This record gives sequence, C-alpha cells and structure tokens, in this order.
Amino acid sequence: MHDLSGANVQSMATLNLLSGQSGTTGTANSKIKINHIHGMLNAISWGIMMLLGVVIARYVRVFKSADPAWFYLHITCQTSAYIVGVVGWVTGLLLGNKSPGIQHNAHRTIGILLFCLTTL
Repeated sequence: MHDLSGANVQSMATLNLLSGQSGTTGTANSKIKINHIHGMLNAISWGIMMLLGVVIARYVRVFKSADPAWFYLHITCQTSAYIVGVVGWVTGLLLGNKSPGIQHNAHRTIGILLFCLTTL
C-alpha cells in the first residue's frame, strides 16, 4: 500500500474501468506540453548546437580559406545554444513550480550545474 498523499495522488489522467477509456485533465495536458518543450529546447541547445559550435571551432578552423568565417559561425552557434538553453532552463523551472511535491533531484542538480558552468 502506498501513501495517499503527495505525489502518489497527483494523477495525470482519469481511467473509466467500465469503458476502458482514459482522459487527461487540462492541467495535465499543459504539464505534458511544457515537459516536451523543455526536453526539446534543451536537447537542441546542449545536445546539438553547443556541440556543433565545438566541432566548428575544432575542425573548420584548420582551413585557411574559412579563417574569419569559422569564428563567427562558432560564436553564433554557442551564443544561440546558450540563449535556447536559458529558455529551456526557465521552462524547467516553470514545470517544477507547477508540480509541487514532485522532486527530480538528480535531474535538477545536473541542470543547475550545467547552467552555472555554462554561464561561467
């Protein structure tokens, strides 16, 4: 038997056992939508754009014909990735505020450390 308080009773959908149909509430839909936005923004920012900026700085810089262009591409990728990452981080904070009693400590700690290190 689990506790009947906190995260255990914060369901995201209702289930009609007679018909087998399930439905989500309006709040659950907005949480799921924000969750997807948070994940996509951070995946694009930290997983694609930041790495693309590193690849440009590491591998495109060796070509003499791309001398000033590689730097501007690198800066554009890194700056854009940081801005998109900030927006993703803010959506994560909003998602955390909409979910009282639910803690994702490891995820939160990694996000805060990544954001602080990148800001530095």
